[in-house]
Amino acid sequence: MTLTDDQIFYLCLMGILLLIGIFFFLSKKFPGVSYEGELNLAEIKHYFFKKHRCRGCGHGLKRKKEKEFLEEGWTWFRDVLSYMKQYKVSYSLQCPNCQRTYTAEDFEA
Repeated sequence: MTLTDDQIFYLCLMGILLLIGIFFFLSKKFPGVSYEGELNLAEIKHYFFKKHRCRGCGHGLKRKKEKEFLEEGWTWFRDVLSYMKQYKVSYSLQCPNCQRTYTAEDFEA
């Protein structure tokens, strides 16, 4: 049995559409995640590698990370069109004793 050129074309077209459908299904089922941070290099150094004390009561501060959901959908990420959830991450330090919160600008100074 030999295939004509039209049959080969339709067979290739069906294969390509099947691959696109599988990609679309998997990307919706298992979306990627993208995080957008607020810290620069100096703030990262101070946040992660130094011990901090509360200016009010003197207790050690705990690191606190908050994720804010921005959007979900198709976006270009590293020159590839991907379906992903995007979050904005903000970092702060909080005193467990007096509940005072310090932002990135506060703990660098």
